[in-house]
Amino acid sequence: MHAITSGLKAFSTSTSMRHAETCRLACGGHGYLLYSSLPEMYTLLNAACTYEGDNDVLYLQVARYLIKSASQLQEGKAPILSFLSRKSELCPVKSAEGFFDPRVQRKIYQDRTSSEVMTVAERLQSRIFSGMDSADAWNEVSVDLVRCAKGYSNCVMVLYLLESMEKLSGVSSSLRRVLKSLADLFVLWGIAENSGSFLEAGVLDCGQIQTIRQQVYTLMDQLRPEAVSLVDAFDYSDYVLNSPLGRYDGNVYEDLFRWAQRSALNNEQVQPGYYKYLRPLMQSNKSKL
Repeated sequence: MHAITSGLKAFSTSTSMRHAETCRLACGGHGYLLYSSLPEMYTLLNAACTYEGDNDVLYLQVARYLIKSASQLQEGKAPILSFLSRKSELCPVKSAEGFFDPRVQRKIYQDRTSSEVMTVAERLQSRIFSGMDSADAWNEVSVDLVRCAKGYSNCVMVLYLLESMEKLSGVSSSLRRVLKSLADLFVLWGIAENSGSFLEAGVLDCGQIQTIRQQVYTLMDQLRPEAVSLVDAFDYSDYVLNSPLGRYDGNVYEDLFRWAQRSALNNEQVQPGYYKYLRPLMQSNKSKL
């Protein structure tokens, strides 16, 4: 439980921070305004990557759990993570539709995680067997330890998502369709964004990665008409958002203008600083002829 919660805390906060910045940049100059509340949101999420456990420290704690499980397998015992005992193999799916199968999605992520964990465990073990101090060996492979911990945390999130979708009940067929597309987008986008690790693990080949990336674009097109409704489902009020952007009524530019009018800097046509500093300076430079 500690490994799962540590990994999910680190993965969710770092992912949220990255995408908050993506949203800010997507809004251009408006996203840069403090009015938008996006800079404040980014700052809060940035801090969340450190408080309640620094993310890199948490990932290394997850890595200890993964290495312990790999060691059990190497000793001939049943590992804590059962899927580690299954040999990773190239996904046989070739059609685009096949990648929407939850069983295929689950296996792709588990096989990637298994390959990364066993690879870094072997690197760590080889250094210790060569006489290197265990702490030094751990530090030497710590970058890869963090990487495989991130992959495992991503895998856990995908597994829980797929499990939740399977248990989904009491919803309309239209809502189920939208939620399935949203889940598929999250799963396949994660593969496309981290394609190198799936290729390195031998789980997918280049052609499959290209197919998956095209499906990500297709899913984005399908979900675009639903995007506003999906965000509105969080039911954040305009008061909580405290931003002229993304208003419920859509009157973004009118509200931006009203916010600017309420600014103390716009109470007067000419700022007092002009009379106090600029005008005397400009007059002092005038020719006295």
